[in-house]
Amino acid sequence: MSDPSRAIRAIAFTFLAALAAARSGAAQATGDNLLIVIADDLGVDQVACYGEGTRTAPTPTIDALAASGVLFRNAWAHPLCSPTRAALHTGRRPFRTGIGTALAGANDPVLALAETTLPELVGAAGHATALIGKWHLGTNGIGGALAPNAAGWSHFAGALAGAVPSYYQWVRVVDGTARMHTSYATSTSVDDALAWIGARSGPWLCVVVFHAPHTPYEAPPASLHSEDLTGLDPNTTPRPFYRAMVEAMDRELARLLAGLGAARARTNVIFLGDNGTPGTIAMAPFTRSHGKGTPYEGGVNVPLIVAGPIVAAPGRESAALVEASDVFTTAAALCGVDARAALPAGTALDGVSFVDVLANPSAAGSRRSVFAERFDDGDEDACVRDARHKLIRRRSGSTETFELYDLVADPFEADELLAGSLDAEQQRAWEELRAVLAAARDEGLALRFGAGCGGLALDAAAGAPTLGAGFTVAIESIDPAASAAALLLGLSRDLAGSVALPLPLDAFGMPGCALLVSIEDAIPLPIGAGRAAFGFAVPAEPSLLDARFHSQGLVLQLAANPAGVLLSNALTTVVGA
Repeated sequence: MSDPSRAIRAIAFTFLAALAAARSGAAQATGDNLLIVIADDLGVDQVACYGEGTRTAPTPTIDALAASGVLFRNAWAHPLCSPTRAALHTGRRPFRTGIGTALAGANDPVLALAETTLPELVGAAGHATALIGKWHLGTNGIGGALAPNAAGWSHFAGALAGAVPSYYQWVRVVDGTARMHTSYATSTSVDDALAWIGARSGPWLCVVVFHAPHTPYEAPPASLHSEDLTGLDPNTTPRPFYRAMVEAMDRELARLLAGLGAARARTNVIFLGDNGTPGTIAMAPFTRSHGKGTPYEGGVNVPLIVAGPIVAAPGRESAALVEASDVFTTAAALCGVDARAALPAGTALDGVSFVDVLANPSAAGSRRSVFAERFDDGDEDACVRDARHKLIRRRSGSTETFELYDLVADPFEADELLAGSLDAEQQRAWEELRAVLAAARDEGLALRFGAGCGGLALDAAAGAPTLGAGFTVAIESIDPAASAAALLLGLSRDLAGSVALPLPLDAFGMPGCALLVSIEDAIPLPIGAGRAAFGFAVPAEPSLLDARFHSQGLVLQLAANPAGVLLSNALTTVVGA
């Protein structure tokens, strides 16, 4: 008989090894330099080359980047800016950094000094590093006005808070020294970036974080936009001002790229938004209630465009799934650093490099799903999606609700599927995305799927599948005539060898029964009082975190059917922290 502890360890480690192989991407340094440009409050509906908005500002510079690079159609940020910024700095999801909302107060979480950041990784590899523009990751206890420098940036010039009071009057901080500044903030960021880049003699990483087009909505300098704002009030008609600010940012981005001169040829450029468009700006077919701050596509689907020497076959679009933390890992790779190997031992890294998609036009990307979240004061929105379906979980206190959408048939999330009857594909998506969400957030989960025969039911009986804890599953409603029971353990609910699952077993003398899991091990169980239970002792081994396996109960009952075998429903188990 197999040793149960050994069996579970083997399953978990095998699963993790396969997962790690799927996620791995070799670091690849192609250009000497890396320029990352972040727009504030800019969703895909506001960029002309995405072709999704009904009235966008002119964005010829961003459009030209897409024409010379790769446009990612399915890139996710988090619903609010600070969580996304933390993920870009660390490659880690908000629940790990503790930054789940837009930072606004002195008591809000900050980007902890214990985090290993992108500038620390690439700085150690020989790149000069600068952050220009908006910080918005806190200052209390992490260096005050020197917080960006304490986080690893060798140079910082910009504003520390989430929004400037005016684009024409704001406090500009340069490496800890603060002074009132009266030049247009978007233009100042480009001035500061070009000044710093122009002084470099070796490879560099420069991250330019525009405030635009975040509030306050103000008319940019007339030379930077073509909107007619005559007589308009941004408090009552904000959209024209927003478009003017987007156009001004695009024109200043053109000045930034032109200012690179000969260095442009050896510079990779990543352009992205930090969250979706505010609801006050969104226009049909986008939904105002699904904008910035929400877990809907209008809140999390953002522009992501990459151009430069890394890109093979430029001018293409990718459907690869990408999330904010992936920019960290990809940026490190583009600077010649394998982030996973460079981080301190034991550091959880969520980001997955998408360098393969940039360098190989046929690559589909390593991710099967992406994750985003927002949390604050006991309220939480978390969402995951795969190539077709999306699951949203909303928590408020002890209340938990779910929403499921088909993003192919319903891209604007108007038809919530859980409110009606699910077809087989939708049911499978509901079950699978529940497990994906648990793994994405390091939460233990035991989720039932499929149907048993002969009245058998397999369920979690006690405990939770978490590291260092006991966890029990039980086959219930076993007939007294049954002679033996076993728990089947598998790594897949899709294939058993080369056979597709679920596999109906009517032809094998088991009418109404189906094999639901692959069988990597079978653990005999004693039967008592109509049930058979097995207790898993989950090792306190960090490498087992997020391990997923499946189980199904089997009972021998000679008179039950010609084969004398019954099978229960199945469980998907995800090991949590």
